[in-house]
Amino acid sequence: DEKDTLALERLEIKNCSANGKELTQFLLQLPKLSFFRMSSCQNVTSMGVMALLATAEPTSMPSSSTSSNETGSQLQIEEVGDEGGLLLFPKHLTISLRELRITMNPGLSLLASLPPENNSRPGGLHNLHSLQTLFIRGCPKLLSAYSSSSSYCFPFPSTLDSLRIEDVEDMHTFAPLSNLTSLTYLFVENCRKDLRGEGLWTFFTQGCLTRL
Repeated sequence: DEKDTLALERLEIKNCSANGKELTQFLLQLPKLSFFRMSSCQNVTSMGVMALLATAEPTSMPSSSTSSNETGSQLQIEEVGDEGGLLLFPKHLTISLRELRITMNPGLSLLASLPPENNSRPGGLHNLHSLQTLFIRGCPKLLSAYSSSSSYCFPFPSTLDSLRIEDVEDMHTFAPLSNLTSLTYLFVENCRKDLRGEGLWTFFTQGCLTRL
């Protein structure tokens, strides 16, 4: 029932035909979610995190969190093209989600971010400030928007303690990961035969890495 849904802390979705927009609406109903696994959900094609909209009215009358989140989600989906395949992690997950696992979604990519002066675009996962563990496998296009040095931000949050990446073909260097100075565990496998070490030294000079 609704009460049980609101209390849900772990969610695993596999071989699901729902698209990103539908999953976004479902995640809006899970304020306590701390673990999320998504596997083989082919209708989810892009992913980002909801940001605070510049048009939000801070003095407006309070409303239910669900209603407010749904309104914000809809506005941001429209802003990036109202794509049915777009999954946006709601704002409440930026403080509750601890572990994220994304596997076997070959068409999935992270949204690119706009320049810093326009921070309303929900690009990457870097706004998931509570995330500590991230596991990615079988998502070759995931970092396609972050494969060049012209990217405006890093794709992942600096709070990560553990990161495992497998079968991500658009990872050319370690530079997109160089903000992860809290990492104690990093595992990278089968990403590119010509994967360059650029950015890797950061983990040893500035980070807490104990396992590589």
